[in-house]
Amino acid sequence: MTLTGARGILEELHKRLYERVLGVELTHYLGYPKRRSEALWGIRSKIIAMYAQGMTVREIKRFLS
Repeated sequence: MTLTGARGILEELHKRLYERVLGVELTHYLGYPKRRSEALWGIRSKIIAMYAQGMTVREIKRFLS
């Protein structure tokens, strides 16, 4: 495993850090209980995956409606 670049250690550490920080924000600032925030993370992950595969924001919005 490399230190930098795609699939490097630093990329994985950044990903984990951002996930934890955003999870804390959802729980602390928005007042969502842990289970609620976990459900929101699942939805957010799916939205990001759709966007990464080339769907536009409008298409994702229409899909979720």
